[in-house]
Amino acid sequence: MGLFQTSSPFDADVEKATSEKNISIEWGKMLDICDKVGTSTQNAKDCLRSIVKRLYSPDPHIVMQALTLLDVCVINCGKTFHLEIASRDFENDLRKLVNHSEPKIAEKMKELLKKMG
Repeated sequence: MGLFQTSSPFDADVEKATSEKNISIEWGKMLDICDKVGTSTQNAKDCLRSIVKRLYSPDPHIVMQALTLLDVCVINCGKTFHLEIASRDFENDLRKLVNHSEPKIAEKMKELLKKMG
């Protein structure tokens, strides 16, 4: 769990976008997060760290929303975010998550990985 040992300035926003209380996908909040990432390498790193924290949640609803947010960031955040998801730390976290998640979540992760591929 190398990516999420410390807090990140994106924690609060990511928690709101992936809250267990959300009854639908918070597209506006997710796109706001993408806007905050911008072209900053540090922002991309911090945002990914916050998303990974949510991927480790024991609540499948939070994890599914975090996967959606990850997908939105891959699509909208550009090269700086792509470089972060290409990191060895992120790869290791994803491998752990795919192998230890319930089938529905593991399947969504695999779909996302193929899409990123």
